[in-house]
Amino acid sequence: MKTRRNERGMVLALALWMLVILGLLGTVALSMTNTEIRLAGNNRNTQAAFFAADAAVQYARTAPTVFPTMGPAVPTWQPGGDGTIAVGANGTAQNVLVTYLREGPAPPLPAVTDQAIQVNEESGGSFKGLYFLIQANGVGPNNAQAGIETLTATIVPK
Repeated sequence: MKTRRNERGMVLALALWMLVILGLLGTVALSMTNTEIRLAGNNRNTQAAFFAADAAVQYARTAPTVFPTMGPAVPTWQPGGDGTIAVGANGTAQNVLVTYLREGPAPPLPAVTDQAIQVNEESGGSFKGLYFLIQANGVGPNNAQAGIETLTATIVPK
């Protein structure tokens, strides 16, 4: 088999070009992987901040000292003065602010059962609703932040 003189080294040039192309593909794949890892980490941090804010809302809804002490004379409530509830082991922190909005008629009870209808009829309008705005902020790892606002009402006797 004869080889032409002008084709010498063509395999070497082709192999080098393939090596360059595979190297570029590897670099792009590595860059995309690093980007995906950062996105997943940011998502995890944001979720931690959201769950911290949600925990603050649940704390404000269930803390026994919040709603009985509030009204037109005491329109806001924050735990510990600055609103910070706790700092978690994973770097999360929560703060919450409860604001008294107004007094009004009690929200209607859902008429799902006969007992609910009976209680609603027997009350004869002897209950009122106190309406509150709960604002909570959560801070997660790497200073990721999330905020939640929710309205809630407590039903109290008139």
